[in-house]
Formats: sequence, C-alpha cells, structure tokens
Amino acid sequence: MVDLKNMGAKDAPPREIWTKEEYKRFTEFSKTRPKTYLLCQLYFWLGLRRGEGLGIRQEDVFVDNRTGTKMLRIATSVDAKKRVGMTKTNSSFRTIPLPAFLNEELTAYMNGIYGLQPSDRIFEGITVSQLSKDVKWAIQQSGVPNICIHGMRHSAASTLISSAELTYTDVADILGHRSAKTTMHTYSHILPNTKTAVANLIDSMHDDF
Repeated sequence: MVDLKNMGAKDAPPREIWTKEEYKRFTEFSKTRPKTYLLCQLYFWLGLRRGEGLGIRQEDVFVDNRTGTKMLRIATSVDAKKRVGMTKTNSSFRTIPLPAFLNEELTAYMNGIYGLQPSDRIFEGITVSQLSKDVKWAIQQSGVPNICIHGMRHSAASTLISSAELTYTDVADILGHRSAKTTMHTYSHILPNTKTAVANLIDSMHDDF
C-alpha cells in the first residue's frame, strides 16, 4: 500500500456539474460499458472520488448488523499509476448507506465475477486511462456538457445539498470531508440562488409577523 494522501489541489477551482436529466442521457451510452457505468453510478449518486471507486473490494459491501442496512465502506484508493493505497485523508475513510438500486446493481455485478474473493478489488480490470476514455466517449455520444470524472462528485454534492433533506454535516460524512465547514466552503458556489432563498424564507416568516 502506498501513501496517496494529500493528492490533488486543496482549493481546486469550481467544476461544471450535471443535472439528473443530463446524467440520465449520459447513462444511455455508458451502460454499454458495464464497469464504467457502475463506477459512474457511484460517482454521481454517492460522490465518491475517482480512486475510491476503483479501490472498492468485495468485502467493502456489507450489512450493518445493528440496523440491517447495506453499507459501502470506503477504505482504499487507486491512482493513475495503478498504485493502491489508503483513502485520501483520515476523514475519507467512511461507510455510506447504499440505496436499494445501487445495492442491486453492485450485487448483480459482483455475482458475475467468477472466483471473487473478499479482499479482491471489484473493478480490478479497469484503469484510470480506460475509465477516462469511456467517459469521454459517452459524453460525446450523449451530447451532455463535458465535465471531468471528479465533476460527478460535485454533481452528487449539489444534488445532496439542494435536497434540503440533509444537513451540511450529513453531506460531509457522505463525501468524506473533515468537517461540515469544508463542505460549505467547497460547494458554496454550487447554490447560486442561496441568497435569494434566504430572502424568500425571511419574507415568508415576515408574512406571519
């Protein structure tokens, strides 16, 4: 295992994101490449980093005995040089509840891998280079805006934050941020209408005054 921590820019510039409708168009083509499709599902819906998706092992998909909830453990990561190491930071090591549809897709995929062992990486056969080529091809075919793979993580953050069902702390836990403050700082640009929403909220409160 190599040390893959602290890789990437700390204050990376804002990236473009996809709407759910745009991502749906993208999947019409990414589905023709099953490994890429499933990885993108994890990136877009759960906000995984690229290397975190590539690092998932069979044993990382498990049931929480206390709640009976299917969980996904994020513990290892793979970089562009195929080096396998621990996740980016200590806070990146986390467990995420798996939505039913992702659990079904992951289970079906793993059941199709002959001789898969608990410690085996389930996406062993795909490299960063091949993943990037597949994503670029599907983008070109679908005609959606050209974003990088990490942009899917930003798309997930946007969807989760704008849902109004989760707090910044909840989103920070899912994304593997050190704190809710990091999440707020990183994604404040994603919600350009936040100030308008605040004004509208105060207006609605004043209506009852």
